[in-house]
Amino acid sequence: MTQTTKTLENPFDSTKVMKRDFFLFPLSFFLLFGAAVLLQLVLGLYYGATNREVPMIKYEEFGGIAQDASSLGLLFIFYLMHRRYLIPIAKERIRRAFKLWYLIIGGGIVVFTLNAGIGYLMEHVLHLDNTQNQAMIEAMFEHQWLWPFLLISIVVLAPIVEELLYRHVIIHELGKKIGNVLATLLSIILFAGIHMMYATSIYEALPYVMMGTVFSIVYLMSRKNLAVAILLHAFNNAIGFILFFFS
Repeated sequence: MTQTTKTLENPFDSTKVMKRDFFLFPLSFFLLFGAAVLLQLVLGLYYGATNREVPMIKYEEFGGIAQDASSLGLLFIFYLMHRRYLIPIAKERIRRAFKLWYLIIGGGIVVFTLNAGIGYLMEHVLHLDNTQNQAMIEAMFEHQWLWPFLLISIVVLAPIVEELLYRHVIIHELGKKIGNVLATLLSIILFAGIHMMYATSIYEALPYVMMGTVFSIVYLMSRKNLAVAILLHAFNNAIGFILFFFS
């Protein structure tokens, strides 16, 4: 078989569910918990050596780095799980994603527009200044040395990890069993839920339900091209990062 006629091996296209990918969910929490424990241990030993109490601000400063480390660990494990064919598939998906640039740009415009409307609704009708998740991110921006890590986390790692979990695992893999409609609804709920861990009002879910819905619809419109969903998510986060940075 010549190179031009050789088909790309893609087990993800099989109707068989890739069950091992579901381990990414518990692994993500385990790695994040492990990184947090390691962070507390290191800071405790460092400050304990001088009989000082660890300042809370240190947890804010280094918490983002611990999250980045756990995300990198999860992505490395995913690579090991599919190392035989993952890179060629990823290259092909990225190549196709750039041909679907209109979905990425259009989706970004929809998210930006709806976010503005939801922001106005939350502030002037529901009297909510901000979501707790956003407030935690803004608190990290107070530490200037963290900005490069925040850029990597917000614009690169978070889109890859979150789309891998909520679009690939839930919609693509679980959808093979329960159908795209139910899988998409579950994906939106879980995506919003993970951003609501410290929420004080149920209305804080509104922007994340909206984003999860748009990301999922675009993912389905791209014929489940994960690269499209990741690029849209990254595009949205990059706009938010730039706007916040210059504000």
